[in-house]
Amino acid sequence: MRRRLFLLGGPTAFGLTGCSAASGAPGVPVAAAPPTPSIDPGTGPMTAIIEYQGSTYRYEEPTGVDLGDYIDPQRRFVQSCRRVVNDQLPLTVFFRPDRDSHRAEVVFELGRLWSKTPPANLGAYKATILRGDRTVFTTDVPFHYWYSRWRWQSSPRPVTAKVSDLMASGLLPPYDNRVNQGTAHPTRAFSYKIMDVAGITRDMPMTGERNDIGPVTEYQGEYICTGNQAALETTLAQGEAGGTLPLFFRDENTGAPLDLIRYPKATLYGRANGDPYIATTKAAVGLDSAHMPAVAYLPFLLTGDPYHLETLQFQVTYSYIELPGGARYATNQTRGQAWILRNLGQAARVTPEQTPKWMMPQSYFQKLLDLKREWINQKFATNSDPIRAVFRTMEQNFSSQPDPPFDGGTMISPWQEEFLAFVLSWLVVMGHHDWEPIARWKIGSTTARTDGTSGWIRAVPTPYRIALREHGGDTPWLRSWGEAWALNAGVLKWEDADPNRLRFLTAGAIIYPSYTRAALALSARLDLPEAKACFEWLDGEIKPHLTGNVRLDYKWSVA
Repeated sequence: MRRRLFLLGGPTAFGLTGCSAASGAPGVPVAAAPPTPSIDPGTGPMTAIIEYQGSTYRYEEPTGVDLGDYIDPQRRFVQSCRRVVNDQLPLTVFFRPDRDSHRAEVVFELGRLWSKTPPANLGAYKATILRGDRTVFTTDVPFHYWYSRWRWQSSPRPVTAKVSDLMASGLLPPYDNRVNQGTAHPTRAFSYKIMDVAGITRDMPMTGERNDIGPVTEYQGEYICTGNQAALETTLAQGEAGGTLPLFFRDENTGAPLDLIRYPKATLYGRANGDPYIATTKAAVGLDSAHMPAVAYLPFLLTGDPYHLETLQFQVTYSYIELPGGARYATNQTRGQAWILRNLGQAARVTPEQTPKWMMPQSYFQKLLDLKREWINQKFATNSDPIRAVFRTMEQNFSSQPDPPFDGGTMISPWQEEFLAFVLSWLVVMGHHDWEPIARWKIGSTTARTDGTSGWIRAVPTPYRIALREHGGDTPWLRSWGEAWALNAGVLKWEDADPNRLRFLTAGAIIYPSYTRAALALSARLDLPEAKACFEWLDGEIKPHLTGNVRLDYKWSVA
């Protein structure tokens, strides 16, 4: 079922070292050529010159506000930051040279939260960067979305982390290319251009399985599993393209992402719902937390580049202010909760304890994560109602629209439940050990559909929908998995000669069970005997089918 489209404009609108541009939406201008790193960025203060609609705007580094240094926790570099604004143009420039090398970086960010300037995208402009009296970079920018950004860097930060180390530490799930038995398809290569998306889906609410949805993207999964250089280049290109996403809601009074604790009712949703209401304008990128790609986390892990950590922090910010303040603690879509918790848990895990003013510190994200945990524990994990205690779901809408033959308000989507089960287990593996009771509670839904003893026939572990009551409204919920099987199998006429053999109707039918398999694989690492037994059964059922047109994606190839 297609979710409401949010086109930013409110309701109305440590790495294993081992291209073509994305097609845009109709009418999207051709993106500018990628910034070419300068071999020698020189030394001295920098100046940015913007030529726009016949006027010239200068941004000079010495005049800026010092927002403090980012000190890489591994002591690879120290990066300074000066913010320069121009009262005549709502484009903010951040000069970010390294203090311990000649590497230089300049970030161009459009949009301000508190000014009275009406939100508006910029058309084509020319950007020139000088260091001292020498031009080090110039480009024609075709357009610039409100609340989006791009950067020039004299050289990219190198990949210095090893995938094996990242998996050993829990920062990445335990991927293994042998799991897919050679059936995963190589991904298409993408490069980055200013205001391009490098293969990220522009219309995020668009339904259907795609390469940028999951615990990691398929491009990242291919790199993690194989070390493929092209997949690495796409991974890093999409990290840059994260700047194109119009979600950089920076508080110009603090220099950091908008404080969600200080502003618990801040929203994009509508003027009547916001305190404050954040006005936006339409862009050719439709954002949606329920389909938010993990574009920044792995690039940050691989390189330590704080630009990507910033993007991750702003992704967390967007997921809160997308909806009205009163709906921050509500499950609008189960998959949305999964990806929100993925980003939030990652930010709380990898953000340094001490950060400069242009970021929020680790304690801030830990507080948000703790609040989420308290809400989930009280509302769902310790709730004695059958819908929570038996079926272990965080769903609250239960598919508000009918999906014949079932009424609206009656259903859960098991494949989305697996996304959430996977992420909750990953939080524990990542180091958030206080989430283990919730992860154990959640996987109970998955094990009930795969253990062969709950009353649910495990031959059908992950159907698209499961009805958990006959009708909507005040109709009581079913009280057991056996009742759920009887209702669904009766209405949908499910018949199976062998209840212990996984049913395959088409080649694509493995997609949903592959989510279940991954959730069980990760949960089994929490020392859950029941999850391990269920995993071994399902893994044994899937493996013989991995041939020909039946494939397992890299991003779900979890051992």
